[in-house]
Amino acid sequence: MSNIRDTRLTGFAELLFYALPWGDINIDMEAEGWEERWMATIAQRAYDLACHVATQTIQSAHGDMSKIPDMTEWPKEAE
Repeated sequence: MSNIRDTRLTGFAELLFYALPWGDINIDMEAEGWEERWMATIAQRAYDLACHVATQTIQSAHGDMSKIPDMTEWPKEAE
């Protein structure tokens, strides 16, 4: 990890990593529905990130990505 694209959102990456339904891996990956659970989790958390970035961009009024703080916790309504 050497550039901003690799390091800027490591907090979000960690949150997403632990939000994923890893228990699905410990069961038969052929079990019905595991893909949907994973995609739903990723979609929900991507939405949370988009809201975070939009809110921070509006607050900064400059649209400067370097001013947007990393996401270190999920919004309360997402839990």
